[in-house]
Amino acid sequence: MLERRYFFYLAFENSLCVDYVTEKFWRTLQLDVVAVVLGAANYSRLVPPGVHVDVRDFRSPRHLADRLRELMTRDLDTYADMLERKRRLNCSSNDDDFQTKLCRYLYETQGKTRTTDLHVSWNDRVMCAMPRTFYRGVADMIAY
Repeated sequence: MLERRYFFYLAFENSLCVDYVTEKFWRTLQLDVVAVVLGAANYSRLVPPGVHVDVRDFRSPRHLADRLRELMTRDLDTYADMLERKRRLNCSSNDDDFQTKLCRYLYETQGKTRTTDLHVSWNDRVMCAMPRTFYRGVADMIAY
């Protein structure tokens, strides 16, 4: 139903940590919808450019809405290209880039778990932002 009725999927993070990406985003890679992301991660380091829309790339919610509307109506070729780029993401690539390594790691470790004390290995006070602080920072970056 999602793919038949919607062009986009809002994958906004509720944990605003550096390099944390919610399952909402990863789930969209298997669907024929384009993820609209907002979080502290650099999504373009994780997947090739042009397979998602990052809210932080727009000056205001109005500019984002205008671009999404444009992709749905006047720029359908670009939207189709975004979906095609997403379909080409797979683990069978011979590339040694980050995305391929991550994909292979996730495939090889599927079903296997390992625990660690995140408070010891990862300082959440440094790596994460509170929503109020993060969103204020995003608003400060926007040039009105």
